Amino acid sequence: MSATTVKDLPKELLIADNLKGELLQEHNLKHTEAEEKNSLPTAEDLKQEKTHQNIITGIEGFKSDSLKPTETMEKIILPGEEDIKTEKTIQGILHGVEGFENDKLKNVKTREPVSPCAAMQIELARDSSLTAVSDFDRANLKKAETTEKNPLPSSEAIAQEMEHIKFIHGVEGFENDKLKNVKTREPVSPCAAMQIELARDSSLTAVSDFDRAKLKKAETTEKNPLPSSEAIAQEMEHIKFIHGVEGFENDKLRNVKTREPFSPSTVMQIELARDSSLTAVGDFDRTKLKKAETSEKNSLPSTEAIAQEMEHIKFKVGIEKYDKTKLSHTETLEKNLLPTQEIIAMEKSQ
Repeated sequence: MSATTVKDLPKELLIADNLKGELLQEHNLKHTEAEEKNSLPTAEDLKQEKTHQNIITGIEGFKSDSLKPTETMEKIILPGEEDIKTEKTIQGILHGVEGFENDKLKNVKTREPVSPCAAMQIELARDSSLTAVSDFDRANLKKAETTEKNPLPSSEAIAQEMEHIKFIHGVEGFENDKLKNVKTREPVSPCAAMQIELARDSSLTAVSDFDRAKLKKAETTEKNPLPSSEAIAQEMEHIKFIHGVEGFENDKLRNVKTREPFSPSTVMQIELARDSSLTAVGDFDRTKLKKAETSEKNSLPSTEAIAQEMEHIKFKVGIEKYDKTKLSHTETLEKNLLPTQEIIAMEKSQ
């Protein structure tokens, strides 16, 4: 290849005249001296380096012949009776859940929320009742006098209260020394649970890997003892009881309302009322009582009461013996009340 001369080069690659002049002219630069810095390590760094070197030399010069041979022994801990019982119960629960039939579930109807129209009607009724109460004229009320009555408790109530007081005194005066020491069973730690799980897995693997060829041949004799007369009678009674339970009609059951427990405030009120009544009974002056003679009366029912009772019995017998086939078939019509113009106007205004 022929070398290209400066004349043949493009002007873009050549240095401009002004830039060339700036490079070649004299510059007033200051004289500086370069210093080389080599920071020495501190005493702590030297100590750390020496300890590190000693550890490395100790590891490199260690003789493996001085180590003693060791043998690892694998221990298989078999599960106890309690662990087997808990495992069986867990398996039974799982099988019961897996084999549960959905057909046995009962249909449950959820309560639907109130519609806006019904809510509006309830709100209007509440507002009307509040306005009626606020606009009520108190002058129309009649004056009444309240008489405070403090009935004395009966002998049965006093006896029950005395038993309750004795029970409280017995609880308060109980000696703690008579109590026995009871040890609470602590929950299984995660480490112990892991050991139990490993032992169970090892026992299962040992059972599955067991060689059946090592088992000895054995002959089983089947015994079928006949049940005694008492066992047969008990079984018959049990079968009758099961048939009675299965054939029971649910329509004969009565509706029962469960009694809700008292709140703490009501319990406190009852307790305060009981204490006040006890103090009133204890402080009562018996000398203020008047002597009275009790006369026992056993009033016989009148002819009108007997006639009414006979009519009630006849009416009840007529209802029980009434023939249901004589009833005519009826169909219920569901009415959907539309909102009035006032309700629609109020709804639009809101």
